[in-house]
Amino acid sequence: VENNAEKELVDLATLRLVRIYIEQKNYSEADRLLNSNPDNQFIGQYWEVKGDLALAKGELEQAKTAYKTARSGYEEYSTVPQILELKIADLAHIQIATMEAE
Repeated sequence: VENNAEKELVDLATLRLVRIYIEQKNYSEADRLLNSNPDNQFIGQYWEVKGDLALAKGELEQAKTAYKTARSGYEEYSTVPQILELKIADLAHIQIATMEAE
C-alpha cells in the first residue's frame, strides 16, 4: 500500500470482510485476515472483530480479552461504541450460563 489513505481503505475493507467470513462460519479465513496490523485508528474495531470471532468459535476467555483490548483501543482514538459495552455485558451472562450448565 503506497499511501496512508489506501492503507486505511484496506484496513476498513479487511474488517468488513472478516465480519462476512464470521457470518459464513469461515473462521480460518477470518483468522488469516486478522493477522495483519491495522492502522492505529482501527485498533478498537480490529480487537472488537477479534472478539466477535473468538465468541463465534466458542472461545469465551479470548473474546473477553479481545473486547477489553478493543475498549482500550477505542478510548485512545475515539469513544467506545455502546454496542461493545453490550457485547462485554452479554459475554458475562454467557459465561455464567455456561458454568451453570456444566
